[in-house]
Amino acid sequence: MFISWYPPFTLPGLTVQYIISVGTDQQYLNDSITNYTYCPMNSTNKQYLFNITTTNKAGNGSTSNITVEFHLGRPITK
Repeated sequence: MFISWYPPFTLPGLTVQYIISVGTDQQYLNDSITNYTYCPMNSTNKQYLFNITTTNKAGNGSTSNITVEFHLGRPITK
């Protein structure tokens, strides 16, 4: 599964990270990465909830949620 996003506006010199959560998996990505690929072992007939949060030294931003559903190996974004 591949997801991508547009980066938020940030002031020059302010470092931003993205926190990507899928189920119990969590990854921290730097500000230059605006996409993520998730490869589960068995993705047939299952839903996956992705949570994307920006964070910087001031704290976390709001979380965006995306649900990706697989049917017969084909993703459907909701």
